[in-house]
Amino acid sequence: MKCGVPFSRVAKAKPGETVVFSWIVFKSRGHRNRVNAKVMKDPRITAMCNPTSMPFDCKRMVYGGFKVLVGTEHQSKGKTIMQYMLMCCFDETAWTQLPDGEKSRIMQEYGVLIQSLVKNGQFRGQGQLGSTSSATTVCMKSCKLAFTDGPFAETKEQLGGYHLVECRDQDEALSIAARIPTLPAGGAIEVRPLELSPESEISARG
Repeated sequence: MKCGVPFSRVAKAKPGETVVFSWIVFKSRGHRNRVNAKVMKDPRITAMCNPTSMPFDCKRMVYGGFKVLVGTEHQSKGKTIMQYMLMCCFDETAWTQLPDGEKSRIMQEYGVLIQSLVKNGQFRGQGQLGSTSSATTVCMKSCKLAFTDGPFAETKEQLGGYHLVECRDQDEALSIAARIPTLPAGGAIEVRPLELSPESEISARG
């Protein structure tokens, strides 16, 4: 490449050294500004930002040949790990008709499952949705925004919540989905792999 030089050369990396890039995903522009203001008051940062002491010339065009360290698929002890979304669907009417004792049992089994996933390091998040009666669908009709009360599609089962887990492969994700306690009561679990951008992946990991 004639228009630039390798970043490792510009950074003056020594043999065996690795140059690592990372970035922060802020909640909002205001959050970014508040954090940056505090960071720039740190005397250590002031010293690092001295143009005469920078480890490389920021104005030069460089290229990398970088390898992804954190992505949708990453390595853990030599094994490829992926994130999967387990979307839990259930007939809302059928759920309301279940005896309170069965509902309580299901939620207790949920707690046991989540604790197991946390202990194994596979748990990455979860959420429970309100009923479809609280939903509003936003779409575009004739170049105008339209807001409709209710879910986007009328289906027998409704999406009630989700679990985000890390697995070696789809088979492991399916085995976790098979343990979700709403299945014996008539629920269904849709399993999909996540295809994250670097920004959203790092944000999800905090």
